[in-house]
Amino acid sequence: MVGDAGHPDIEVAIWYPTDSPTLVRQVGFLDQSIAPAGELPVGKFSLVLISHGNGGLNTSHADTAFALASRGFVAAAVTHTGDNARDVSAVGSAEWLIDRPRHIRTMLDFVTNTWRAGGHIDEARIAVFGFSMGGYTALTLIGGTPDVARAISYCSAHRGDYSCSQGFDRAVATWEHRPAPTAWPREPRIGAAIIVAPALGFLQVPERLSKIRIPIQMWVAPEDEIVSARAVLKLIRDRLGAKPQVRMVPGARHVDFLAPCDPGVAGRLASIVPDIEAPQLCGAYAGFDRAGFHAEFNETIGDFLMRMLAPRRLATRSGEKSLE
Repeated sequence: MVGDAGHPDIEVAIWYPTDSPTLVRQVGFLDQSIAPAGELPVGKFSLVLISHGNGGLNTSHADTAFALASRGFVAAAVTHTGDNARDVSAVGSAEWLIDRPRHIRTMLDFVTNTWRAGGHIDEARIAVFGFSMGGYTALTLIGGTPDVARAISYCSAHRGDYSCSQGFDRAVATWEHRPAPTAWPREPRIGAAIIVAPALGFLQVPERLSKIRIPIQMWVAPEDEIVSARAVLKLIRDRLGAKPQVRMVPGARHVDFLAPCDPGVAGRLASIVPDIEAPQLCGAYAGFDRAGFHAEFNETIGDFLMRMLAPRRLATRSGEKSLE
């Protein structure tokens, strides 16, 4: 657990390269060969910060984190307090929108300043990965600024939007105080971003998006039933100052961006995510190869970050991974 001054502690998981012996352990929906508390080899490593979606966990993208560690990155993921599989008490509140980016900033401070291997992080080579509400989180960290009043005007004209249909605009209308733009400071240490099916794109102020110039890889799915690919392209992609590399994933649904489940793990899901049925998280839609897609997804993300962050150390001698 990591201290978050004045707020509940946050739970952080860190994957990183190591030469230490490994063992197989269940990590989220996967069985991974890891070296718990293993040692990092000598050198400096790029860091990728991971923000999960609404109701997720720090293991929601464990396959991507593992793949990044395989290529010489350190990957750190947070479980957002008040918005995770065990506790959604903050969802729909102003604090929900403010706290998520702060969690990532707190995790970044911990990994670089307090974590026992923080001296191995190359602070000039930091990226953020965000899925769904994690995509919202990542956008605010790299310079996006939400204007919550935009929810009311947007939803009045787009009631079919998933967030609008769930009453997000009505929740905003009940807030006693609406956050000022200063509630979302840009995190200047982040130099690249992976934005996956980002939620609440209609909140982002266009003028602020136009000032974002770091490299971005954006993933959307035309059949996504939660986040409209068309809305993402119109409200975010077309307004960014530096046009992102866009990857379209035909046939995928929103859940397909989550780590696929290893055989046998589905039966153990109740111990990870109570009250959620395995098919909701593990199932693939007809005709879509989720595991095959994730192999390409992780490789493509790794390739992009290798180019944009140019990590000084590309892999360990053994290629093994550690997690703590």
